[in-house]
Amino acid sequence: MIRHGRSTALAASFAFLLAACGGQTPPPPAAEAAPAPAPAPAAEPAPVVPAPVPAATPAPAPVQHAPAPAPKPAAPAPKPAAPPAPKVTAFVVPAGTEIVVDIHPGLSSKTSIRGQKFTGTVTQAVAVEGHEAIAVGSTLHGTVQEVKSAAHWDKGGLLVLAFDQLTLPSGESFPMQSSLQFEGKSGSTGKRAGIIGGSAAGGAILGKVIGKDTKDAAIGAVIGGAIGTGIAAGQKGEEVEIPDAASLTIQLSQAVEVKVPA
Repeated sequence: MIRHGRSTALAASFAFLLAACGGQTPPPPAAEAAPAPAPAPAAEPAPVVPAPVPAATPAPAPVQHAPAPAPKPAAPAPKPAAPPAPKVTAFVVPAGTEIVVDIHPGLSSKTSIRGQKFTGTVTQAVAVEGHEAIAVGSTLHGTVQEVKSAAHWDKGGLLVLAFDQLTLPSGESFPMQSSLQFEGKSGSTGKRAGIIGGSAAGGAILGKVIGKDTKDAAIGAVIGGAIGTGIAAGQKGEEVEIPDAASLTIQLSQAVEVKVPA
């Protein structure tokens, strides 16, 4: 700007001199041109204000869903209807009733022991008032209640049998009571063992040792019933032997109530 002003002044002086020399009135100096306005200072850039950072929106809490209800257990299938109870008929078999059985296994006053179990299979049906109460094939359960070998005392062998349960072919069981006692009395030396006879004796003493003198040779005293066939008793010192499948007739000591299919 200063340099421009100087150039203008010099031009005006030179023009004046030329006019003076030529006798001409120099024209009035031209008005100095107004200096060009100084350029406006560049506007300072507005400070950059950082845009406000929006506050971080917290993540929404997970929605707590109520647990799904457990499925209800399926209703149990209905139980099949129980079959109707079989119809049965009750009979009372009176005390003193005789029952014929085959004994299993064989028993002996020499080899059997107290508490030994055995059975008797019914071979003849028992009727009450014209109805079958105890069928063939029923089982009597027994125990050797007492036993003495002839070698252990001064008489013949002793065998006491007790029956306490009756089982019908249907599987039903009923308590019962009956017992038999077999005793071989002493006899004269050399006498032979005899076989106790069948049931024709009607429950009395069913056998005697064969020999000359028989008055003291009676054997087979029975408690609760009669002795069947196939039972041997001997002379003094002989054992009582009941072979397997020997037939015995027992007598009920008490009445027995049984229930059989109608």
